Amino acid sequence: MSDFIFTSQDDSWELAMNELLSYLSDSELMTWLVRGIGIMRSPLGFSEVSQQLLKNPPIFTRHIFPLDHVTPINGWESAIAQTISRLRPKSSFNVQVRILDPTLYAFSKFDLTQWISEELQKGGFWPDMQTPDFIVSIIAYNFAMYIGLSEPSQNMSSWPGGMRRFARRDDQISRAEFKLLEALEVFSIDLSSFSMPEGQVQLQALDLGAAPGSWSKALADRDFFVTAVDPANLSPLLKGNKNIVHYPYAVQKFMSKDKKSYSLIANDMRMDVGNSAKIMVSLAPKLASDGIAVMTFKLPEKKPLAAMNKGMQILESGYENLRAKQLFHNRSEITVTGNRKST
Repeated sequence: MSDFIFTSQDDSWELAMNELLSYLSDSELMTWLVRGIGIMRSPLGFSEVSQQLLKNPPIFTRHIFPLDHVTPINGWESAIAQTISRLRPKSSFNVQVRILDPTLYAFSKFDLTQWISEELQKGGFWPDMQTPDFIVSIIAYNFAMYIGLSEPSQNMSSWPGGMRRFARRDDQISRAEFKLLEALEVFSIDLSSFSMPEGQVQLQALDLGAAPGSWSKALADRDFFVTAVDPANLSPLLKGNKNIVHYPYAVQKFMSKDKKSYSLIANDMRMDVGNSAKIMVSLAPKLASDGIAVMTFKLPEKKPLAAMNKGMQILESGYENLRAKQLFHNRSEITVTGNRKST
């Protein structure tokens, strides 16, 4: 038996809870710390829980870690000492701290991370931010600390709470770019692996619902030639970008004229899920055999699962290897990827 903490988007807490209960037989929700951060109890050990979720990845659950200790804030040293006693010698660590109510304490997340790191280093372990042997996960809330020890691969995300953050740049058009960057990471999409079509000198990408151009810019920066389709204008920052051509049409009008094939088809259109999925199916023949489609489903407030399942079912007629995830940078939507269906 094990207790573990799971996270989701604030407004997807119920979806995340229900999918975990359906994936993990005889599990039960123990409590919510806050919306989107809950404690689940399973008859399985945490390693078995993790294996099961990695084998069948949930859509709305972002991150998990084992709940080994719950201790008052002022008793954290004893809990960390117990954690250290379980570690194999000469191993590396990363400490991931989240403080849910920071105004209650005289210390910061940085302070707590540093104190715990110092204790671990006294025990003969060394910090490694990139490839640690283990992660000490900590949530501070309501004068208590929730502590867990795990291997990085067991947590479903290497980022605390699954909260993948990117540095904002001066030339960034909008935060929508982060959705695509996170999708490339989460779905392990290597843009450099695509085969160059015969007779072309540049990989081709189609960006539907492109305005103001965040995804187009991200792809152009990675050496794609991007066909950006949207009746609205692109950002002035993209004026003169030789790797982007803008077609100011509705997607249906563009499709009737377009003759190209693409290594990547992206779709971030604000459209009914079913209609958006049908458009993607009609475009599937334009996708290269080793190409990939990346799209978002804008889920309705009422019956979001029904809309998602309908969209996935429609996509199955044109795509295979479909994967779906609500990313940290998604809001009331999920991101879906797939390859053109083999004939």
